[in-house]
Amino acid sequence: MKRLLVWSLLLIAGHAHSITGNDLLDRFREHPLAGLSYVQGAVNTASMMNGSLATLAEQKGQPHPFTYRPCIPDAVTVGQVVDVVKKYLEANPARRHQDAGLLVYVAVTEAFPCK
Repeated sequence: MKRLLVWSLLLIAGHAHSITGNDLLDRFREHPLAGLSYVQGAVNTASMMNGSLATLAEQKGQPHPFTYRPCIPDAVTVGQVVDVVKKYLEANPARRHQDAGLLVYVAVTEAFPCK
């Protein structure tokens, strides 16, 4: 439970410096490595949170609390994930005002859903 609290606090603190999908798309165009770094960090954070929540749920004998989550195959490269996110942002201009971390999560989950 302490882990969940720590992760929640980190997300809240990180949200104060969040960027939008528009900002992320601009980063991809102007500074591709910065865009790649953002996506990699967002995916790693989501993976760690999902892992921690899965562990807590398992310890309590409960199912994973998130049914909508990504399951990225091991063979998928960071470049592929970046391509998925860029394509999602370009295909969904009406959502680009939203938090980039959320949009990365949605894009990756739609491309690589858990089954």
